Amino acid sequence: MINLKHSVKKIMKSIVGDRFAGGRIRKKHVFSLLKSLNPNGKNFLDAGCGYGDYSFFLSKFPGASVRGIDKDPSMIDWCIKKNTQLGLSANVDFFVQSLPDKLGNEIYDMIVCVDVLDDIPEDDETLEMFYKSLKAYGYLILHVPLAGKPIYLQSTAKFRYELSVRQYEPHNIEEKLIKAGFQINTAKYTFGLAGSLARELWYYAWQLKKSAILKIMIHPLVMMLTLIDVNFPIPKGRGYLLVCEKL
Repeated sequence: MINLKHSVKKIMKSIVGDRFAGGRIRKKHVFSLLKSLNPNGKNFLDAGCGYGDYSFFLSKFPGASVRGIDKDPSMIDWCIKKNTQLGLSANVDFFVQSLPDKLGNEIYDMIVCVDVLDDIPEDDETLEMFYKSLKAYGYLILHVPLAGKPIYLQSTAKFRYELSVRQYEPHNIEEKLIKAGFQINTAKYTFGLAGSLARELWYYAWQLKKSAILKIMIHPLVMMLTLIDVNFPIPKGRGYLLVCEKL
């Protein structure tokens, strides 16, 4: 007997994929930036790796060595299992570790930290630890969410900051980075009007458990808005992506 609910889930997965709109937009912005920084042969730390998206992306570059850390043992277990399935064990590994625990001195060429710092109470200490663990002229690639309420759909507000310790403004995070010793090379907004609408539509349809038909109807619009956010200049947005250098 056919399980109708299971069949619908499989169809939805084939149409919309596994990743929510916010994560998809962030990854497109960060992946594009990482590729521009010539990651071949570099030693990376993925700080707060979660499901390992950035670790596995970086591991594909020739000569790259990647370490992913996360405080959640279940996340690390998942990454280790996926790593085994992909056969990338030679150049990527995963460990349970909280921040700002010691990372070692002058080990990494590049540290990637995406939407993690706002969840850490000791954010200043964490940035100082990142600085110490980078080699000279190494980079910190940092993405943080910015303060603000939903632009379009107020019903999605409760999903925005329910797990965050704090909300940043651009000048706040820049001051913290400079205080830690970093030079800020570039900074740009993410999640402009198009990206914010894409994320809020996704939250509205998926997190608020709307109908499957509505999800299918919304998905093409979400994808189009994602492409706009990633490929066109954003004068102001709800995310902030920075390249910081240790001189």
